[in-house]
Amino acid sequence: IVGPPETGYEIVGKPEAVPSTATVSGPKSIVSDMKFIPTDTISTIRETSKFTIEVPLRSPNRLVKLVGDKTTRVTINIEEKTLEKEFKDLDIKFVNFENLNLEPRGLLKAEVAFEGPYSLIKNLNSNDIEVYVDVGKLKESVKKLQRLNVSVSYPFTDSIKLKKQQPKTLEIKLN
Repeated sequence: IVGPPETGYEIVGKPEAVPSTATVSGPKSIVSDMKFIPTDTISTIRETSKFTIEVPLRSPNRLVKLVGDKTTRVTINIEEKTLEKEFKDLDIKFVNFENLNLEPRGLLKAEVAFEGPYSLIKNLNSNDIEVYVDVGKLKESVKKLQRLNVSVSYPFTDSIKLKKQQPKTLEIKLN
């Protein structure tokens, strides 16, 4: 029996026991119905990666005796959960604005979603995220509508992935 892992972590796959079998002796009526030999409960508290522990085998019946090894080595693979977190109604800001007279078309609100490790995603909040349009990329000679990319700046870009972004572009007209 394996106890639950720390919040934000999960057991991946099935625990592996070596040896995976045990020899027992006892009444045939009891032994023939046995499907497994229990162990003590294995605690995963403070475990955040793959680990191996030696645990004692426990006879399921006082009439059944363990023969030979009375322990097994159990390997449990624990990994940090991957979470997704979504943010809506984020303000789209303008950078490199200078003295340009411009008229944005559409709502200046964005929706983004991120995916990453529990320890980073759980604390990610809207103050960590900047959604912006670099107005410096406008072509001043063109007076009609221009489409500029909407960019997203956020922390831990090496560990957190931007999974969704709306809008990806914004129409802007120079006046």
